[in-house]
Amino acid sequence: MFLKEHLSSASKSTSSVGDYLRSIRIIADKLSLIGHFVDDLDLVITALNGLGPSFCEFTASIRTRDTLFLFNE
Repeated sequence: MFLKEHLSSASKSTSSVGDYLRSIRIIADKLSLIGHFVDDLDLVITALNGLGPSFCEFTASIRTRDTLFLFNE
């Protein structure tokens, strides 16, 4: 439950984008180790939601794509 809560409340805050995305991947990997797999689309949504208002144009462009955007992309 702690890992799921931590993932759902992930936020870039003062971290670099790279560190922020790595932290999301680490949590998802830990969840998968205990049998709770996180859908790739859910990871993308979590990452976009935690970026904050300074990335609103970027997140809008990702959300309006015709094709799915994988987390690793």
